[in-house]
Amino acid sequence: MVDINAGGGVLPPTVAPESIAIPKKRISGLMAVLFILAWGGAYLAVITPVSSTLAVRISQLATDQVQAAQALGWIMGVGSAVAIVVAPVMGFLSDNTTVRWGRRRPWLLIGSAFTLLALVGLGLAPTLIIAAIAWWAVQFGASVVTMVLSAFMPDWVPVEQRGKVGAWIGIAQQCVPLAGIYVAQIVVSQNLPDVLLFLIPGVVGFVFVFIFGAVMPDRVIKREDVSRINPLTVLRSFWFSPKHHPDFAWAWVGRFFMAFMFQLYAVYQLYFIMARFAPDLGDALSLQLLIGIVSVIVIAISAHLSGWYSDRTQRRKSGVYLGSGLFVVSMVMHAFAYDLVWLWIASIVASIAIGVYFAVDLALVTDVLPDADTRGANGMGIFNMANLLPGVFAPLVAPFLLGIGAGGENYLALWLCAAVIAVLGALTVARIKSVR
Repeated sequence: MVDINAGGGVLPPTVAPESIAIPKKRISGLMAVLFILAWGGAYLAVITPVSSTLAVRISQLATDQVQAAQALGWIMGVGSAVAIVVAPVMGFLSDNTTVRWGRRRPWLLIGSAFTLLALVGLGLAPTLIIAAIAWWAVQFGASVVTMVLSAFMPDWVPVEQRGKVGAWIGIAQQCVPLAGIYVAQIVVSQNLPDVLLFLIPGVVGFVFVFIFGAVMPDRVIKREDVSRINPLTVLRSFWFSPKHHPDFAWAWVGRFFMAFMFQLYAVYQLYFIMARFAPDLGDALSLQLLIGIVSVIVIAISAHLSGWYSDRTQRRKSGVYLGSGLFVVSMVMHAFAYDLVWLWIASIVASIAIGVYFAVDLALVTDVLPDADTRGANGMGIFNMANLLPGVFAPLVAPFLLGIGAGGENYLALWLCAAVIAVLGALTVARIKSVR
């Protein structure tokens, strides 16, 4: 068994490295496509509520828009807290799973089924409290699914493919929720059962996840190669030492800031459109969908070019700098957008930033991930905390910013604050030394 006190305070691998050494050969085009489709499917099912349908459901259950905005904040905040705890712990357990199905596949399939059931419960929820509980269950299951999908990058994708694969994952993550917005528009306009807001994207999305789970490569590790799991090792699974792994620590901090900024942008986009451009919910969803359709094209082009350049030159940091800078410009433009022309320009700049940044940042993080072979899922789970923590703080900060000056709709303050946060995210990249 492995001494958990070894390594200068850094939690060491709980699995013997020689038993699971991952060959870093190129994955096939088919496997890459199935992997990207699985990411897209998971995001279709789970990010669709974040971008629109959860806000729609909360609006239907709340008494007015003020209560809806407040309820959306605390429901998503607690849900993010649930995911923060689940992600690294389930990653640690996955790294040490010894069943004959493999150490990743069982968690992916079980997590997908659980999340789908929770989405159905969210669609059928008759009250805000029940909707909240259902959303927290969605967050729990989704953390398990994304933990497995995140681990596939360090497990099987070699360095020379990470930029392109990361680019297409970024495209999938940002683009597939459009289908969910379209579903929401149809369900709302046609007065169809509310459960379809979540059931349609959930079923469609998880079909791709189940397909990937059935064919994905996986490793079966022996029970004798795994150290004993106890509360101390589980607790320490939340930690990587910044002293021993400074590049990973700075990548974590940078993603935290950028995720904070993006959380503000994604969650409050619909309400922003309703506040300044289209007070009617149906009209706002139509405008959001139209902006999203154009964004799909822009994100796809910018992400593909960013990933291609990153793999060709092995330079990751330049893409992160460019994407962060464009986010700053976009947030400032949103702050002063009072007509549709400026809204469209700001949205297009944001789309370019999304494509450039998220395509390269995932590859950068995978490159600096410590103990990738033995703690891949746990490490990505820790990194995913940088994505999830802003979901706890952003809903607390946003109502305060929106409430400056009374009225609850001070989007000038919200977007300018988001721009400052993006600047902080860009500054952290300069401290990463092992990646160009």
